[in-house]
Amino acid sequence: TRNPKLFEEATEWARKGGNVDFTAGTIQAFLDEGEIRASEGLRRMLESGVALDRICFSSDAGGSLPSFDANGTLTGMSIGSCSSLLEELNRSVSDQGLDLSTALAPLTENPARMLKLAGKGRLEAGADADLLLLSRQSRPSGIPGNAGWYTIERVYARGQAMVADGKLLRRSRFESQAVQGGMHQTEFQEESQDETAKE
Repeated sequence: TRNPKLFEEATEWARKGGNVDFTAGTIQAFLDEGEIRASEGLRRMLESGVALDRICFSSDAGGSLPSFDANGTLTGMSIGSCSSLLEELNRSVSDQGLDLSTALAPLTENPARMLKLAGKGRLEAGADADLLLLSRQSRPSGIPGNAGWYTIERVYARGQAMVADGKLLRRSRFESQAVQGGMHQTEFQEESQDETAKE
């Protein structure tokens, strides 16, 4: 949240049954101005009696993150990254002391339910088999603290391996070419044409 007052209002809203969403992406200037990290906000809301299923995280990936000087003049522009979600998951566990299952809910089951995405956000028979396999590593340099850090080892979408050992295996049919382990461009085109013909 951008400021403590908004955080308190959001906490009261969530206590009454409303849904809240924390933007995981941030910059140091926002934190210096009093912005509350998503991971800290999650812990504080839970301690305030907010139900876990009312809280979501989102990344603003691809969105603009402007920076300004003391006079309000634009001095730079960066881009939001989806990696901020993994960072806040890690901070929720290592810095805020939450267990992994609690920290995962705002990134998985909760947004899927709120957005009515059937088959998403849960591991169960009949669901879409979208999976992330994490491993606990040493904390990256540049991030204060001594606790371990989760990194992504494998990614599956609808049961298909997309990333393994940090390497991209597949791309969508709309991208120019696939990397090793995926389909070639011509195969994308042929598959797309086949599906068009069926329609």
